[in-house]
Amino acid sequence: MLAGCGSSGPRFPNVRSTILHKPIATTTPATVSTAATSTPAADPSSSGPVSFVVRATTEQGDRVKMEGWFGPALTTQESDVEGSALSECPEPANDGRAMVVKLEMAITLESSLSGKVGFSTGNVAGGSTTQQVMAFVMGNGSRASCGNGEPSATTGEVGTMQPHETQHYTMWLVLPNAITPADPHPSEQTLGHEHWLMLVPEPSVDGSGYNQDQRSSVSGPRVVHCQSASESGGPGINYLAVVGDTPRTMTGEQSVMGEGKCAAG
Repeated sequence: MLAGCGSSGPRFPNVRSTILHKPIATTTPATVSTAATSTPAADPSSSGPVSFVVRATTEQGDRVKMEGWFGPALTTQESDVEGSALSECPEPANDGRAMVVKLEMAITLESSLSGKVGFSTGNVAGGSTTQQVMAFVMGNGSRASCGNGEPSATTGEVGTMQPHETQHYTMWLVLPNAITPADPHPSEQTLGHEHWLMLVPEPSVDGSGYNQDQRSSVSGPRVVHCQSASESGGPGINYLAVVGDTPRTMTGEQSVMGEGKCAAG
């Protein structure tokens, strides 16, 4: 089950997520990537301005900062996504009509103790107007792997980190049926109209997820605020825009907000 604008229990100010409504420690992930030990991801800081920044505190008091950089939407031939991992993705993500967006992250453990750091994210059901579900190719190990992006969480393992250490993580978001015979090279503007959205990544340290009572934040140019039409002035939910031309403010319909559906507002 994914976030909806009518759900409760925000983990960020103005952010709600309902990935199984459980701490990450008890979530059964759709896929878990191998740890970032054999093939570390490249430093993404040269990718331009940061797309988003997440700052969170876990239930045990560990502080984590996650910075993310979204790349352009590319065809599978243009992308550097691992072909064997892409072939594992469920149809229609692997049928040659998908576009791929690379997401590079720099994750910093801002704590006084070392710990094993991971994160959880997922689709926003109904976020795309074509009702397609993104697939997630998770990297950083000896081999990337594909998860199906179902309502259960897609989880990545960053690895054991020392206090104030930064490690890098790479994943690819696969947008099924983005390519059509009528439009073999869709523009960012065209893709933005499909509202490809993902949940804000939620870090964990030694299996401990968000402390809902501690202040956390998400900011940056790729943050999309979804406000329920029936909650005028309410907190709404924040998601992340996978494609650059996605509107930054959306309005959801009460009847479908539980499915995380938003429209340009």
